[in-house]
Amino acid sequence: MSKNTQLAKLDVNFQVPYIVPVRLLLEKKGSPKRYSIICLPKQEDLQKGADVKEVKKIDENQNERNKLRRSHKLLLKKLSRYRKRCRLLGKAYTQKVNYIEEYKRKLENLWIPDVQSEIKQSCSREIIGWVTKGDFSFSVGKNAAVGYVAMASLPVLFSSRPRNKILVRNTS
Repeated sequence: MSKNTQLAKLDVNFQVPYIVPVRLLLEKKGSPKRYSIICLPKQEDLQKGADVKEVKKIDENQNERNKLRRSHKLLLKKLSRYRKRCRLLGKAYTQKVNYIEEYKRKLENLWIPDVQSEIKQSCSREIIGWVTKGDFSFSVGKNAAVGYVAMASLPVLFSSRPRNKILVRNTS
């Protein structure tokens, strides 16, 4: 009995939110590291000789972060001069803690926005899991990894041609 026939006869509910442990063997160059992303490939990724690249995203908050950082540095210099002047004159100095907390909160929101998007759609390909451990395997003679994928993504993975081909992307 072939594997396809065996899979068709399985009475499994793939919509249950389970994670499934997987072992990955990489065909091409690259070494998967801990917390690498496991993605479903697009149809054009599976074409022979296709160069698979992640689309570069534009950082929308970069200019605003730079302006905020510059103004914060100027204010810190101004406060430093004020502290020195207070010490020389023997006056009591009161620190503006609320401004520093507000700056920290604004900067955190600019780095990590409050967007409630799904993790599955955070890159250009659908994320189905993560690598927990990966490196070169001397017993196999290839780069290998161990990770987990979502049970709901298995039917899509099994139905794709060529079968059981995924993409692994190291996070940086």
